[in-house]
Amino acid sequence: MEFCPNCGTRLICKAKSKVSLYCARCKYKSDFSGIKFLKVKPMTTKRYDTGIAVLDRQIQKLRTFPIVNLPCQKCEGRTAETWTMAFGSEDNSQATFFRCTSCRYTWRETE
Repeated sequence: MEFCPNCGTRLICKAKSKVSLYCARCKYKSDFSGIKFLKVKPMTTKRYDTGIAVLDRQIQKLRTFPIVNLPCQKCEGRTAETWTMAFGSEDNSQATFFRCTSCRYTWRETE
């Protein structure tokens, strides 16, 4: 990067001629003597596996959470899946989530 000796502005290379550098502010012109250019390799794009999998309906119906006998608040179903999550540090509360196996309604209870 070269700067104008008169006003200190960064010198710009004209894209059409590529013969000289010039200052946009004071119109100073300079040649390329003493300036070394590096060859830049174009970036190659690599495809990475994003880890997204499309599941069919039968696999989506598989249940992995434990099931408890608990009445649903919405449809009066009798069983629900359950899992817990902690919020914040160890001293803060923990929430237990429930999802009805009939209507898929989800609710939580905090401790």
